[in-house]
Amino acid sequence: MRKVLPPPMGWNTWDCYGSLITEEQVKANAERLARDLLPYGWQYAVIDINWYEPVRGIHDGLTDGGVRDEFGRYLPAPNRFPSSAGGAGFKPLADFIHRLGLKFGLHIMRGIPRAAVEARQPIAGSDYTADQVADVGSTCVWNSNNYGINMRAPGAQAYYDSIVQLYARWGVDFIKADDMVRAEEIEGLARAMDCHGPEMVLSLVGVTEGAVLGHPRATMYRIGTDVWDHWDDPNTIWVGVQRSFDLCAKFAPAIAEGSYPDADMLPLGRIGKNDAEGEDRETRLTPVEQVTMMTLWSIFRSPLMFGGSLTEMDPWTLSLLTNPEVLAVNQRSRGNRPVYTEPGRAVWAARDPESDAAYVALFNRSDAAQAVGVDLGAVGIAGRAAVRDLWQRSDSEPCEGALERVIEPHGSRLLKLTPERKA
Repeated sequence: MRKVLPPPMGWNTWDCYGSLITEEQVKANAERLARDLLPYGWQYAVIDINWYEPVRGIHDGLTDGGVRDEFGRYLPAPNRFPSSAGGAGFKPLADFIHRLGLKFGLHIMRGIPRAAVEARQPIAGSDYTADQVADVGSTCVWNSNNYGINMRAPGAQAYYDSIVQLYARWGVDFIKADDMVRAEEIEGLARAMDCHGPEMVLSLVGVTEGAVLGHPRATMYRIGTDVWDHWDDPNTIWVGVQRSFDLCAKFAPAIAEGSYPDADMLPLGRIGKNDAEGEDRETRLTPVEQVTMMTLWSIFRSPLMFGGSLTEMDPWTLSLLTNPEVLAVNQRSRGNRPVYTEPGRAVWAARDPESDAAYVALFNRSDAAQAVGVDLGAVGIAGRAAVRDLWQRSDSEPCEGALERVIEPHGSRLLKLTPERKA
């Protein structure tokens, strides 16, 4: 039986390095991940899209169909990942990551390379070729490098089996599968992982609600488009912090042990290099907004995937990622739910499974300072309670009956309320 995990925590290359990350950059960031964040539970190092492309970015298409083996499977581009040369694939880099005590992850796109289909390359472990299993009418709307797979065709399952077998030989621990818009291909990948990579974590992106909710194989699944570093920008399709409140409230009933709605990566610190969204920059979120993002992601129990440059991480960003009391809410709390969510404010609650304490997150979603409060009965507290501020890691005056704080614009408070026992 697959191990039930808490929300995965790690680092993903996309927000900072885009689709042009190099082996040297991965190694340097992994070393910092192991040194400074692994002690707090951050353990996955995940290479995002286009690792098989020698020269071009995500929006430019592939040069000669990307680097592939004789069975139409993508291989790391050796000019960017030198240790992969000679057919070694990602095994040398995965071994390096594992020696640091970390786990290694890869991004993949749904389907089979178009170039493999056009070349009629054979599918490993079968008598079929890529053109016999491809659904040429199905491509990703923002990346057409792959065709979908017709899972009813003989040999279709063999292709998904073959790539998972390859990743298992490399030592992959985590697969981020993108554009997973068709339930039959989710099932095909899930079957391959159950058979050939039972301990691998599956992260689904681009799914529809009917295809993914309740799927037994996915440890995490994205609930919206990419999240970027803005509070609420009406001129972009990308999700900001403000819209994330509504998405998290919508998906809160689906939170379950080992199956986590994913609010997306954390665009904090230094981001935007290469061809990632925007320009090379520090996050545009203010320090107050960064705390609010971390608070929402934690009380929602979203997987935590840091997207910034670890090698350029400053003390402030490090402090956001290494507060053990905040991380405990993300990793161990239960019953996570919005008590109420309005355009200008929101309150979330959860419980500490090891005591009778409650976690309460107060959010000011407006552009002006205001009081945000909640009746204690609504968060499961009767009578008087001790109050601890988890970000400040300090105790404040007890409360009784209700809890209220005046909060700055776009700000938040994350508190632990412990009922006081009568003498």
